[in-house]
Amino acid sequence: VAEALARVRARFASMDDPISSLSGGNQQKVLLARVLVGRRDVLVLEEPTAGVDIEAKEQIHRLIREAADEGSAVLLLSSDLGEAVGLCHVIHAMYAGRLVASHVGPTSADQPDILFDVLGKRRADDLATSRPVNSAVKSA
Repeated sequence: VAEALARVRARFASMDDPISSLSGGNQQKVLLARVLVGRRDVLVLEEPTAGVDIEAKEQIHRLIREAADEGSAVLLLSSDLGEAVGLCHVIHAMYAGRLVASHVGPTSADQPDILFDVLGKRRADDLATSRPVNSAVKSA
């Protein structure tokens, strides 16, 4: 456990400190350390950097990249488009419960198109050919 906490660079006075006494960024890093103990085949991360400072965000991004480099598949759910573009190999855009586009190898130049997709600004004929998402997946 101590090694995992050192890896995520969590700051705390004592290992006995309750997680609720830590800053938001350190709470996020401790939770990430918990899932990173041992290799994981799949990591599902929802808003992993919500409410953290810039330094903590950079550290969490580093950890996500390291997990992917070590062979973990990472499913990132994020409302931060810049974060998604910076971390993801593929971004699947959804609108009204439907997968409307997949952006492979996204760059910052793709951000307007991705926003266009998630805001439902595609033409009606494009939406008609989009795929519905299974309700079990949609609610997860």
